[in-house]
Amino acid sequence: MRKLILTCFVLLLGNVAIAQDTIQMLSGRTKLVKIIKQDYDWVSYRSINKNGKEGRKHKKNLEKIFAIAYKDSAVAQIYKKDSLYDNYWSVNEMKFYLEGRRQARKHFRPYKTFLMGVAVGTGVAMYSIFPPIISRKQNYTQNYDSITNTWVTVSYKNPVALSIPFPYWEIIPLSAYVYGASAITNDKKFKSDKMELIQNNMFLMGYKETVVNRQVYAAAGSSFGSYLLTSLAYLIFDPENSN
Repeated sequence: MRKLILTCFVLLLGNVAIAQDTIQMLSGRTKLVKIIKQDYDWVSYRSINKNGKEGRKHKKNLEKIFAIAYKDSAVAQIYKKDSLYDNYWSVNEMKFYLEGRRQARKHFRPYKTFLMGVAVGTGVAMYSIFPPIISRKQNYTQNYDSITNTWVTVSYKNPVALSIPFPYWEIIPLSAYVYGASAITNDKKFKSDKMELIQNNMFLMGYKETVVNRQVYAAAGSSFGSYLLTSLAYLIFDPENSN
């Protein structure tokens, strides 16, 4: 167990540049920064860009920070177990949890969820625009012809479409797909730099939360986005109005 904890701690700190300060967020993200000032409630810092130059100045509440690793190798442990602040997990448990979130961001990509969302959104939009015709009822009407001074019988077909009889019904299937994307069906496919970490409950919890978040965001963005784009494209390139 101690070996597993040590491995997790090394993974949390091992990927940061030694020459910079590092902030480990409770979201699982790690930021390279230059610490300017730290007080009881806040820490001020400048972000470090990819080219190594200092960026904008930021200010972050300490309640959102797990730990701060300074460039001189000193580590300030910010997070502490305290039920008054809804911190119910120990520091070691949080290390596993955050590493699970980091590993999920590194290895999990919701490509399948995104592509299915595009198909669902486009399909819902097409059904809304072009509902399937289930019958074409033959109707007759009489029109008066002023040239011949007679009544002329005209026949026409009135198509009956299988449409949904209430407005904004599209929200239901789109929302159902997003809700379905929040369910993890197979966690045995999870990948990690250290596969033995998946056996830890806290690590698995953090991993699953990140997977669910990514799947929900991908499902919502792709399904609603493709629905809106398809509907907008039809309004712009409506073949009936263009003729």
